[in-house]
Amino acid sequence: MTPFQKIGLFAGITMATLVQSAPKEADIALNYANIVHAVYEDSLLNAQQLQQNIAQFLSKPSTEALSQTKASYRALRVSYQQSEVFRFDSENGHVTPGLDSDGGPASIDDWEGQVNALATG
Repeated sequence: MTPFQKIGLFAGITMATLVQSAPKEADIALNYANIVHAVYEDSLLNAQQLQQNIAQFLSKPSTEALSQTKASYRALRVSYQQSEVFRFDSENGHVTPGLDSDGGPASIDDWEGQVNALATG
C-alpha cells in the first residue's frame, strides 16, 4: 500500500468514526438544558445566601456582617449576569415588539430593562 493509499484509508476511517459519533439533537438539547439549570441554580443559591446575610445584618448590624453581605451581593451579581444570556428571545432571535396572545410582552426583551433596573453599586 502506498503512503497516499494509507492516508486515504486513515481519512476514510476517521470520517466514518466522526459521522457515527456525531451528537444527536436530543443530546445537544439535554446538555444545553443542564448548563442552563446549573447557571440558574448557582444564581438561586447565591440569592439565598444574600438573603441570609441581609437577615443576619439586620438582626445584628456589624462591620463584619456588612462585609459578608457585600461579598454575597458581589457573588450573586456574577452568577446573575451569567444567566442573562438565556433570557433573550430565542424563538425569534430578536426583540418582538407588542403583546402576545395572553396580553403579556411578546418578548422577554421588552421588559428586560425593568428587570435590570436594580442598584448595582
